[in-house]
Amino acid sequence: MAVCSNCKKSLSCGCQKRKASDGTSVCTNCISAYEKKTNITTTSITPIVQKEIPKKWSTEEIQAGIERLNSWKNKFKS
Repeated sequence: MAVCSNCKKSLSCGCQKRKASDGTSVCTNCISAYEKKTNITTTSITPIVQKEIPKKWSTEEIQAGIERLNSWKNKFKS
């Protein structure tokens, strides 16, 4: 028998069970309150993720890449 992790009531039927956004099983009576409570705590402790800055290619690197592509193209033409 399942138990609501929020209010600790027994859930006798599957229709009483709901899965919260964090994967926790809660009852239909607690789902909205639980989501509000977890949303506040998760957003306040979530670190800001920095995006990786794309590399800027130099002219020499671009030319070297073009030369490698052309050499591959010539190998496949033969």
